[in-house]
Amino acid sequence: MEEQGKLFFTFEEPQALSSVKDGSIKGMTMIDEEGTINTREVKARFLNGIPSAIEATYVWKSESDFQRFMRFAKRYASSHGMGYSEK
Repeated sequence: MEEQGKLFFTFEEPQALSSVKDGSIKGMTMIDEEGTINTREVKARFLNGIPSAIEATYVWKSESDFQRFMRFAKRYASSHGMGYSEK
């Protein structure tokens, strides 16, 4: 199945980096009441040898994958006091 789109995430100074020594991060899992969304395209970014950020890419291959992510994003935004609007 062909890639239809991708989302890029950057998490500056996340707590998850406190145990990272060599940049090896196995993946990212997003969890909500529907289940999980996973990506293995994750890496640590270093500044002067110190982990400073996590960069992740989520690739969707179907309209249903995209719609599933959008439901997750809306729930996440709502539960974290963030706004969301469609243009």
